Amino acid sequence: MESLSEVTLEEFRESVKPEDVRVLKIIFSTMALGVISFGFIIILLNTNQSQIQPDNDILSTLNIMTWFNMIFTIFMIFIGKYISEKQYSRSNLQKAINKNFKNSKGVIVDMTPARKCIAIIRISSILRLATLESPAFFGLVAVFLLTTNGENRIAPIYYLNFLTALPILFYIAVNFPTSAKIMEIFKTKIQTSIY
Repeated sequence: MESLSEVTLEEFRESVKPEDVRVLKIIFSTMALGVISFGFIIILLNTNQSQIQPDNDILSTLNIMTWFNMIFTIFMIFIGKYISEKQYSRSNLQKAINKNFKNSKGVIVDMTPARKCIAIIRISSILRLATLESPAFFGLVAVFLLTTNGENRIAPIYYLNFLTALPILFYIAVNFPTSAKIMEIFKTKIQTSIY
């Protein structure tokens, strides 16, 4: 088989192993767990910070961080979609057939075109998650600064930074990997780009 266009739906289905789905589930779960855990830590800190005296100098920094983060979040939602969808472009898929993929030890692995399709889906998912994770953590760090500096009693508006964690959590909830969803990505993204 010399081309990704020769991969049939049945060949792809047979190539998707349970460990492929498990790896994607682990990636999605750890991203969600990281965001939720950090958010939970901030909430716990917030309940124990009532005796801290507010520092008025931090308000200007938090204001800049909040506005920047809102713009950054919107930008990363769109750029992340573009970058992840670009993985399924005809030119990228044609390059993938000649590309050598490496395992975790850096050794080149001989992959069938169907296995390369699975690798492309994994890469696209990781890119999408990474672009959503950065504004989420930026927002959580802004709330962390707010909480640790006692500003939480004066300026609760800065808690809007918590909202920047919603896009990644929503994406994970809607796109949590299953064999059926991986098959759907193959049909709607890879097969439609190839033919």
